[in-house]
Amino acid sequence: MQGIRARILFARDAVDQAVAAAARAVEVGRRAKDPQALRSALGVQTRISLRLGRIAEARATAWELLPLGGLISELALGADALGLLDEVRAAIAKQPETRWTQVLLAITDGRLEEAADLLEQMGERSFQADVRLQAAKALVAQGRRAEAEARLAKALAFYGSVGATRYLGEAEALLAATA
Repeated sequence: MQGIRARILFARDAVDQAVAAAARAVEVGRRAKDPQALRSALGVQTRISLRLGRIAEARATAWELLPLGGLISELALGADALGLLDEVRAAIAKQPETRWTQVLLAITDGRLEEAADLLEQMGERSFQADVRLQAAKALVAQGRRAEAEARLAKALAFYGSVGATRYLGEAEALLAATA
C-alpha cells in the first residue's frame, strides 16, 4: 500500500511525502520477509530516487533489487541511467517470455516506441506514458522535435487525466524545449 501511495504522491509532486512513503514500504517489505512486497517497494524507491537525480542512491537500491528477480519496470526504464543495462537485460532474459518481458527487453534495447505500443495493446496506460515521455526525451536529444511532440501527446493526455502534475510539468517543459 505504501508503495502505491508513494507513486501517487510523487506523481502529484508531493516529493517529501512520497520519499517517506517509499521508505516505509521498503521497511514493511523487509520486515515481512516477503520478496514480492520488497521487490515492489524497492522498485518504487529506485524510481523516485532516479527521478530526483539521486543516482548513487537509486543504483544502490537497484543492486538490492536485482537479485530478487521478477520483472521490475522501473529498472528497465532506468537501467541506462543507472549504468546497469547489461545486468537488467540479463535479469529479464532469465524470466519466461511474456508480453511484459518483450516490453522490458524493447526498453533496454532502446526501442521505446515499440515498448509503448505493446503497452498500449496491453491496456497499461501509466507505464506507457512513462515510456512515451522517455522516448520523447531521447528524440529531443537527437533533434527530432516534431516526433517528440507526437510521442508526448499521449503521455500528456494520461498524466492530465490522473492529475500527475510532476510528470505533466516534465512533459510540458519538454514541449517548450521543442518550440
